[in-house]
Amino acid sequence: MRRFVILLALAMHVAFAFNVSVVADFPTFLGSDVNTSFNASSNQTAFDAFNSTLSLSYYSSGAGYNITAVNGVAPRGNDYWAFYVNGSLSMVGVSSYILQGNDTIELRYMPDSTGLYVNVSYENNSGIANVSIILCNFTDCRSNVSIGNTDSNGELNVSLHLASGRYTLKARHYVNFTVNATYDSNWNLISTVRVLDKQNMTKELMSWLLYNLNASSGKIGGFAAWNHPFGMMGMYDAGILANESIRYANNSCVLSNPGPGWSSGWGVDILTTSAYVLALEHVGFNVSHIQNSSGDTPIDYILSQQANNTGFGFFGSTDIDSTDWVVMALSMKNIQTNATQFIRNSQMPNGSTPYIVPGCSLCKPKPIEFTAESLLAFAMQNVNDSNSSRALSYILSVQRSNGCWSYDENQSSPDDPRVTAFAVMALRSYGYGNSSNVSKALICLKKLQMSDFGFNRNYQRENKSNAMDTALALMTLTNRHFDNRAPYFSFSLKHDDAYSHSVVIVPDAKLAYKCRYSNDNSTWSSWQSPTNVSWTLSPGTGEKRVYGECKDLAGNIARASASTTVLEKKRSGGSSYGGGGYTYIPPTLFKNKSKGNESVNKTENAAVNVSSLNASSENESYSTSNTTLNERTGEKATAGGQSPYSVYEGREGLSSKGRTAKDNTSKASKTREAENKPITAMATARIDFHVFELLLILISVVLVILLYLFFMKNRRGFY
Repeated sequence: MRRFVILLALAMHVAFAFNVSVVADFPTFLGSDVNTSFNASSNQTAFDAFNSTLSLSYYSSGAGYNITAVNGVAPRGNDYWAFYVNGSLSMVGVSSYILQGNDTIELRYMPDSTGLYVNVSYENNSGIANVSIILCNFTDCRSNVSIGNTDSNGELNVSLHLASGRYTLKARHYVNFTVNATYDSNWNLISTVRVLDKQNMTKELMSWLLYNLNASSGKIGGFAAWNHPFGMMGMYDAGILANESIRYANNSCVLSNPGPGWSSGWGVDILTTSAYVLALEHVGFNVSHIQNSSGDTPIDYILSQQANNTGFGFFGSTDIDSTDWVVMALSMKNIQTNATQFIRNSQMPNGSTPYIVPGCSLCKPKPIEFTAESLLAFAMQNVNDSNSSRALSYILSVQRSNGCWSYDENQSSPDDPRVTAFAVMALRSYGYGNSSNVSKALICLKKLQMSDFGFNRNYQRENKSNAMDTALALMTLTNRHFDNRAPYFSFSLKHDDAYSHSVVIVPDAKLAYKCRYSNDNSTWSSWQSPTNVSWTLSPGTGEKRVYGECKDLAGNIARASASTTVLEKKRSGGSSYGGGGYTYIPPTLFKNKSKGNESVNKTENAAVNVSSLNASSENESYSTSNTTLNERTGEKATAGGQSPYSVYEGREGLSSKGRTAKDNTSKASKTREAENKPITAMATARIDFHVFELLLILISVVLVILLYLFFMKNRRGFY
């Protein structure tokens, strides 16, 4: 009997036990998907199955269990774990769903599908086929998955399962090269760059730099401290401002005293700090925003390191290399420095500036390399004198027949892409941009490209490129310069005589080589040294604006303008002559009592320049209507041009009855034989106005009295 009961129980268990499929669907980079089975019995729930096959984090509520993490993966942001049964979203929770035979239950990370469209094209917008698109976890691009290849139109459409977060896409074509785009959790574009044509060397170099940009840290290139600042400049000049690279530069600055700076691995040093200042200013970042607790900036640190001999260096000594780069860094802040004197003092008779440090047996002179640097430093300080000329002559004399330069004069030394880049930049600064020297150098430089499409000065010993040499080659091949900042420039107008059109331009220019000026911002004077300039304003009166431009040796141009006002010429009586020129001096007139009418027999100080009165104009007369002749009495010329005090010239036959000069001349050209010929004006003698006014008053009083007496007499007769 007992055996029968046991067998019956076993039969009933078998009859009511069943298998269900358990699935956990994880997003890319956040765990591996799970697909297993669970042997369930009647009345067991989905929670029982999940809890038996997966590692769950959960909490209990009145409605059952709420799952917060699956195999250690918790939802990010607004993401969540969803419960699916047989491919459909369950309408009840995991604690309420009773398992059925052959069920497939699933915990799916949501959102479960993100559509992505990728278009890969050359700059001419033609699509690139068969480009492999790689998806990377933003924090570690070593974790990546291939999501497909582009079609013949350069397009790829995919659906991805991703958690909220940041991701990077890489495109692989020919070689692994380009960071194409970065997206946030909602696939809003954060930054983009173009996938570029392999056949264009400058684009290959940009691609190399992009591929060697660490998406997590923002660092460009390998260990060497100088790779990153030069990589930043190269990418910027290629049209890409990588915010990650600026972030890395900012974060790697040591906020020390006497000022913030950068380290090459052995503490803050002047050389590495100068390279970072140069690069950050080049890409538009103001290093003055980097301050330590005392408010000191990297510029303060650099200036504090200057020695008594005006040079800069390490460990109490000064050297040409450090000083060259300090001068270039300070130039980016428009700081004129006396450190160029150290460069001059370091110059050899042949014009070179080798690296010589007393007691340093490991220091290699490398005269060509450091002379090219010194010439760049001279150019950025706008030094154009015998020292720069000697350095320039030396650089030209040591150029190899193939167009390249090496770091020294030893013919067995290899061609050096870094020194060649320095030399080409320097030659361009001093007017050799279109010379055969530069053309040959660019051809030779291209031949030094390595198999990984970058550059390395040690290409004979190393099989990979570095960021510094690759960036320098990119800047050189695209005709860029370290100095991309316009000089400081403003000017004022010294205008001592407000009625004159003559002014003196007083410029305030820092690191400017030549300046020029214009009255209309179109027609310019010749380029000249930034010193005071005598200048003539445009004709007419009112506000006059002068435009100015100053440039440095690198070709950067600063623009400014200034204005002044030219006042209108006025007669001493208050009338306005409307033109520039001479001040009108009114004649002193005397009455000729020997004649019955008023006429002029003498004038004093009556010389007037015809051009200042516009006498050549057909519409101008000397007794012009609306012109006040006497400010005190307020008497005005009549509309016909007549005045109680008409101005006339006796030899022209003008009467004293008020006829204007226009009425008695055929044209101004006839009246005045030459436009600028001085004339002598004869004016009707005028009496003293004070006496005249008293006489009028007296006569008026007498008339009033007489009228009153006459009225009173007639009135008595009437009565």
